[in-house]
Amino acid sequence: RGEELAVDLASSMLMGVGQFCTSPGIVLSMLGDESPSFRDAIASTLDAAGVGTLLDTRVQAGLSHAQETWLAAGARIVTQSLEVGQGCSYPNTLMSVDAVTFIEQSSALQLEAFGNMGLLVEVPDVASLQACIDVLDASLTGSIYSASDGSDDDAYDAVVVSFSERVGRLLNDKAPTGVAVVAAMNHGGPYPATGHPGFTAVGIPASIERFGMLQCYDNVRPDRMPPELRPDNPLGLVRFVDGVFTDETVEW
Repeated sequence: RGEELAVDLASSMLMGVGQFCTSPGIVLSMLGDESPSFRDAIASTLDAAGVGTLLDTRVQAGLSHAQETWLAAGARIVTQSLEVGQGCSYPNTLMSVDAVTFIEQSSALQLEAFGNMGLLVEVPDVASLQACIDVLDASLTGSIYSASDGSDDDAYDAVVVSFSERVGRLLNDKAPTGVAVVAAMNHGGPYPATGHPGFTAVGIPASIERFGMLQCYDNVRPDRMPPELRPDNPLGLVRFVDGVFTDETVEW
């Protein structure tokens, strides 16, 4: 599925000109016979895509600074499109680095490149993959693409626990840029992915808690309760009662 995955990845990298907060910025790729064609497929997809307009000049400057930092830390440019976008823009860029350099220069190579630029880290074996994961900063999301026939389940099992502890949402065989607004969604993660690991920016009702103060009412008479919490539900709200969403009255 190399070419299919490469197109999926590159499309995710370019969604919103790479300015989605879940845009994949670092890709850890196991080296093998298909590695060159996988790398080339990502590069050709980026080259063929149009260059979009960035939010402002600070994003443009940030990408330039990230590229300079990555180059100084030992990364190389795989491709950088020649096309120039309208207004404030930056060429679609893919850079790569080996696992040893990534581990040694992990701080510099994880400098955020907010926009249409990504870093491909090529790792020779599972032990090196685990070592790269061990130095990863916390992120909103993490995707693991693996063989559908189960042939690399042992490798998956070896890294998934430590990897999942570094991300707010673990995905399998799926790009991270799609976010469903449902109760099960966590759009947060360990610091520095978000300011507080206990909150999500997407998903109801959990995301509402970011904007409120926790309060508890114990043995307060119904007529003294806020109308949102009264047993007779005078506002007709849908409320979360005993693990169920309901607009029914509540027995007191």
